[in-house]
Amino acid sequence: MRRKSESRMGILFIQNIHSKITPVKIKNFLRKFGKINRTFFFNTKNPEYLPSKKLSANLAGMIEFTKKIEAKRFLTLLKSSEDHFLKEIPFKKAFYLKRSNWSTLVPLFN
Repeated sequence: MRRKSESRMGILFIQNIHSKITPVKIKNFLRKFGKINRTFFFNTKNPEYLPSKKLSANLAGMIEFTKKIEAKRFLTLLKSSEDHFLKEIPFKKAFYLKRSNWSTLVPLFN
């Protein structure tokens, strides 16, 4: 059963993270757009292996914003952005996970 506060959170799924980017850099980049509650990164080819310092090109992750509107606002900005903004983004694809909560998603990748 979902808690009331969990239903107000917005979860983004990101893919194709650049190889020279660390999870800390991704969190710092996304903090410009809203408060981040939790993050989870995993290797898409080998889910059991996750390098601690640098990420591989096969990396994906989930970022939970404290408000749905912040996650949706970031995606709107991403879709309508100009080229100079796209150069700053440390990943190539992002999706909003509608009707998802953290407690059901993370066990799928562990």
